[in-house]
Amino acid sequence: MKQITIIFLLIAVAFFNGFAQNITMAISDFVNNTQNFALENRVPELLKTELSLLGGITLVERSKLNAVLQEQALGQTGIIDSENAQKVGKLLGAQFVLTGEINRSGDRIRIDVHMIHTETGEVFAEKVTGPTVSAIDPMLRLLAFNIKHNLLGQGQRKERELVRNYRTPWIFAAGIGTGIAGYLFHDSYRHHYDKYQSAKLLADFDDNYDKARQNYQLRNVLIGTSAAIFVTGFVLYLNGNSDNNKIFAHRTVPGTFSILPYYDAPSQSMGILLTISR
Repeated sequence: MKQITIIFLLIAVAFFNGFAQNITMAISDFVNNTQNFALENRVPELLKTELSLLGGITLVERSKLNAVLQEQALGQTGIIDSENAQKVGKLLGAQFVLTGEINRSGDRIRIDVHMIHTETGEVFAEKVTGPTVSAIDPMLRLLAFNIKHNLLGQGQRKERELVRNYRTPWIFAAGIGTGIAGYLFHDSYRHHYDKYQSAKLLADFDDNYDKARQNYQLRNVLIGTSAAIFVTGFVLYLNGNSDNNKIFAHRTVPGTFSILPYYDAPSQSMGILLTISR
């Protein structure tokens, strides 16, 4: 009975620890500064999918977010600015509000996200850069992984990812195997060629000649195939290790921000005071 009780307690502790780790997040539409207008809706939707697959983060439904934005007259586009993020998050019951921006950085695509804690105003920032729009899916997969690590401390943070994994070690292994087979056929060719040269009987002469010719042809095919495999593997190795096949992730340290009205009586100046602490 004591063992059953201990097991039950361990299961209960594990369950409540897992539950405590779960957080609620609302994701707004992203500001899109590229010419690809489909990205502003596509990127946040794909990011939601990737975060859902990872688990640990409960995402607020888009309809609830839109309802709050319309009710509070905070905008019709689905984009939440930093000033209103805390207010919207509290109304939605979300612990974090994620806002984002899509930019061109040279010839690469860059996605920046800011996760704002609705209670404290603490900001966590992540960004990824990728070669082209076609790399959006793996970019968001890496971004989602690092968001979860940043907020929940789960898993090991990744600083980069490959767009395509060409598995060049297996290609080189195939080239080596084909080359070894070519060598074996070459050895067999030499063996039958020597016997052909020393044959005394016509039957032995014809048999060894035919076998030597067949092994000679197979040797040439295998050597040529092995060379082609190695060339292909080398080209794929160069492509796989180029920046055009890499996605890079970056993180900034968390901080808090506050926006307050500012008025200085002696100078009769007024404005907005932005305070950021790290």
